Amino acid sequence: MSDPARRDGTAGTPTGGAADAAEFRGTPPPADWRRYARFTLWGLLVVLVGLLLLRNSESVPVDFVFFTAEVPLFVALGLTFALGALLGASGVWFTGRRRAKRAAQTAKKK
Repeated sequence: MSDPARRDGTAGTPTGGAADAAEFRGTPPPADWRRYARFTLWGLLVVLVGLLLLRNSESVPVDFVFFTAEVPLFVALGLTFALGALLGASGVWFTGRRRAKRAAQTAKKK
């Protein structure tokens, strides 16, 4: 039971069969190597940051605005990484919102 109307516009064979079915489905799309590379690099970064945090377990004095606290170095580094990631992500988010607003305003003017 092959469909005479194919995606490529050619007529199918009336008998169908495995060769006709394979040709109708086509070849699978190529793998997106960028997605795998990005995943691998993020995984490597997480492992490196984790090792850095685990290797620095001694306590150090940390000066805040109004007081000084004695905390393990991995806690101070972890908070610093988290704060940096949060600020970086919020910067990207605000930039995207600004671009979206400008695009919407430009579309309204036209």
